[in-house]
Parts: sequence; C-alpha cells; structure tokens
Amino acid sequence: FLVGPICPIYGFGAILMILFISQYKKNSIKLFFASAFIFSAFEYVVGFALDAIFAAKWWDYTYDFFNLNGRISIFYTIVWGFIGLLFINHIHPFFSKKIEKSLTAIPTYILKVLIYLMPIILIVDTIFSSLKYLGKLNYSITNTYVSRLRKFNVQYFLVYYLGRFKWQVLNIKMKMA
Repeated sequence: FLVGPICPIYGFGAILMILFISQYKKNSIKLFFASAFIFSAFEYVVGFALDAIFAAKWWDYTYDFFNLNGRISIFYTIVWGFIGLLFINHIHPFFSKKIEKSLTAIPTYILKVLIYLMPIILIVDTIFSSLKYLGKLNYSITNTYVSRLRKFNVQYFLVYYLGRFKWQVLNIKMKMA
C-alpha cells in the first residue's frame, strides 16, 4: 500500500503474532491453527478496508480454490499457519537475540532519534500514499517523492548488502578449504 520503503502490513502481522500467538509456542498444532485463523482474518480485514477506502485491490484470490470474496483463500490460510510456526519458533527468537546485542552497541541518543524518526516516516508515507491513491496528489509530485524514497528502500538495502555479505562469507569459506 505505501509507496515508500516501509511495508507495514508485515510489521503489523509480526506484532500480532508476537502478542497473540506466541502463547502457543509449545503446541505446534494450536500455533498453526491460531496463525492460520488470525492472519486470514487480518488479511481479510485489511483487504476489505483497502478496497473500501481506495476502491482498489492489492491482492485478489478470486480464482483460487475455496476463496472468500477474493480476499482470502484456503491455500494462503495454510501458508499463514506455516509462516506462524516458522516465525514464532525460529525467526523471532533469532532476530530478537541479534537485535538486543546490536542495540547495546548503539548510543542512546541515536536510538531516541530513530524512535521518533520511524513513526514520522511512516506517517508521512501514509499521508502521501493515501493522497496518491485517492487521486488528490499531483502525479509528478508523487513520482518525485517515490523516486527519492526508493533510493533508501530497505528491501533493496537488505537484498543488496546481505547478498554481498553472503558471497563474501562463501568466498572466505572456500579460501579456507
């Protein structure tokens, strides 16, 4: 939905998992079904809201087997269940440890700046994106805004730099062998 470097639907999804589903960590079956149900409901509500507000669909499962109004389908419900299992049991614990270690190395004043800066970026991006999709913003202004944000695209940064890091690690391992 947002045209900038942040994709909030995944972040809100992760927060929902941590808050409501992590209690089932010891029971994989309950975790699977809770993930499947909560994220399908979340996907449906978000899809409905985006469609109602902006008259646009960001995903469409109309032609998928066993779908509900094209907003959710049985296939993706099952996928959400497996993603919940992976996220709660492996991804979140791994990154929590890494982030905690990293945060201790960052000075407090920089953390405070980031804490205030991130919501501001999200709010500005939401305003510009909403205006764009509602047709209230000049197309050239939107494109300039988007092109500047794309230069700082977090996903590009992660793919590019982590990809380079991975190859460097592989090269080091190959040289050592």
